Amino acid sequence: MICLVWLACVMGCTAPAEVTTSPALRDYPARVAILPCQVILTKKPIKAQWYDDQQMEELARSMSIAMQGLLYNSMHKSSGQKGNMTELQSADLTNATLASEKISFATLFASSKRELCQLLGVDAVIAP
Repeated sequence: MICLVWLACVMGCTAPAEVTTSPALRDYPARVAILPCQVILTKKPIKAQWYDDQQMEELARSMSIAMQGLLYNSMHKSSGQKGNMTELQSADLTNATLASEKISFATLFASSKRELCQLLGVDAVIAP
């Protein structure tokens, strides 16, 4: 699990060469944020039966936040294990920071992962 997290983090913010040569990171990210998941809903048949476009967007946003929370909770349980040196930023703090910086869901998924790392004050982001 830790290797998978490390790989996801490396792919999200930095090239592997930068990670292995960076004395500040010591071959692993010290602090990681999990971004909301990108959810794409098809509009048929669900839209035709129950939801308009605005409701579909809200449903996708709610599902995105819920999946982010599930991933955070799952990873947070293992983050305290012996030998794990990576701190996981809370999903609530990540989302509050994104909101305060006026990063919308529409722009979040198109944003540079490196810029998001700087904005969130973390070494890496996991962008499911």
